[in-house]
Amino acid sequence: MTIQQLLQNTNMSRYRLSKISGIPWTTLADIYSGKTHLNRCSAGTLSKLSKTLGLTIEELLALETKPEENIVTGKPNRKTK
Repeated sequence: MTIQQLLQNTNMSRYRLSKISGIPWTTLADIYSGKTHLNRCSAGTLSKLSKTLGLTIEELLALETKPEENIVTGKPNRKTK
């Protein structure tokens, strides 16, 4: 299961998760997109996430993180020749 699927199953948005957990939205966006892996997060971030999501830290670390498809980043697409 991915963090994206977990949030969908609980009907929770990243914004709501940010507000409830106290974790900055940008940090959650990086985790959600796969830019930052959960095993690279601080113990405080993992603790806040696990409490908010009702998981142990071990269960949280077992979640897969994969880049979200169709992300609008604001960067131009690379042109191929």
